[in-house]
Amino acid sequence: MNLEERLRDALTDDHLALPPWPDATVRVRAGIRRRRRRTATVAASVVAVAAIVSTAPVLLRGGGTAPPGGQPGATPTLSAVPWLDEPVDPAAPTSTPSGARAESARPCTAADLSRTAKGEPANAAGGHVQNVVRLTNVSSSTCSLVGFVDLIATDVGTGTRATLRTGYGSTFFDGGPGKRYPATIAPGEDARIDIVTGNGCYGGLGEPHRYRDVALVVAGRQYPVPGLTLQTWCPLQVGAWYTLVDEPTAAPSPRFATLSVDVVAPASVARGATLDYVVTLVNSGPVAVPLDPCPVYQQELWRNTGTYRLNCSPGEIPAGGSVRFAMRLAVASGTPLGPTPLRWDMGATADFTVPGSTTVTVTG
Repeated sequence: MNLEERLRDALTDDHLALPPWPDATVRVRAGIRRRRRRTATVAASVVAVAAIVSTAPVLLRGGGTAPPGGQPGATPTLSAVPWLDEPVDPAAPTSTPSGARAESARPCTAADLSRTAKGEPANAAGGHVQNVVRLTNVSSSTCSLVGFVDLIATDVGTGTRATLRTGYGSTFFDGGPGKRYPATIAPGEDARIDIVTGNGCYGGLGEPHRYRDVALVVAGRQYPVPGLTLQTWCPLQVGAWYTLVDEPTAAPSPRFATLSVDVVAPASVARGATLDYVVTLVNSGPVAVPLDPCPVYQQELWRNTGTYRLNCSPGEIPAGGSVRFAMRLAVASGTPLGPTPLRWDMGATADFTVPGSTTVTVTG
């Protein structure tokens, strides 16, 4: 059999024939059914994922929750102390730091001061005796004692206890170069006052007046001065409160030592927009941290910076508790795009000691 005969035989052999082409209508209907099944499966998956996303909070770096709707710059919804628009010069002290003193601070209250006063050895000059009495600031913040005090004592001769007649201001000892007025005292520091007696009045004739159990009257409370006795022929003089210029200041109280800060911000913010975020001050200590005097804070996102006074309306950060504060920062139009550190720090002065941070993505 030659080649032509073999080819003819193969073309007519039923065993070598190709299967018939399926009906076109049947193929189209099968494809439509397959596409419908895939679309339904995808739609159900999308609905399930959306339900999960809508009910689960999105945690941001710093432990907070994203605002609803994912709007950049939106304030987180949990309640917070409102932001206070009160810029502060970062170089200006807001309380008395170590090594420096403010001219004045909030007035000292009875609760700020030690329950008893302390006397120092007397100094004599020109027929007068200077009796120095000290009160200590036992609070956790700086305060000022201004002006004069009343004295209560017992007359040794008569046994009568009463408020003494005094003259205010000491001609002999007030206003010296080593004194600073008023007495602005940091925690642990002493304020001083002079009680001046004299022996040159009335020619030194007659018996002197003698007093014991002397007490100062300050902020509505009596402060005994143990061991102090007064003897004078002249009317008593009481000087104004002061501190010593050359006296080393007390070490600053670790006022914020138990505080930490958590910063919660939206995931992103647009150039030229306002970034609203929240910081939480957490007090891990057993004692409340007072917000008086009110501290300041500094915030920074690239070169967008500012120093502001905290809204101190809560009065304190409770022991073992926390307080949330709303924050606001304007983002300049030239801020570089991309993830950018947001830094926040708080302190009594420009020496900031309570830092926190998170990351925000700057968008166009």
